[in-house]
Amino acid sequence: MSLGAHVITTWDQMKESFLAKYQDYCRTRERKEELFKMVQKEDENLEDFVERLQYNLQRSNHPDMSKDILKSILLKGV
Repeated sequence: MSLGAHVITTWDQMKESFLAKYQDYCRTRERKEELFKMVQKEDENLEDFVERLQYNLQRSNHPDMSKDILKSILLKGV
């Protein structure tokens, strides 16, 4: 993955871009129920949504959730 030319030209743009992508990762632990409420953001690509889902799953109290439930969460959230 790479950025196109002139996408980020200042540190402020870099900060805004970084925070937009990762600020949700800094929130408190999500419970199992909240994982079911996750939805893909309007400007979020599928890869980023899956990454956020995996991250929140690992931080939850249920990292060993069945694959069928995970598929349901993913399909509902997209």
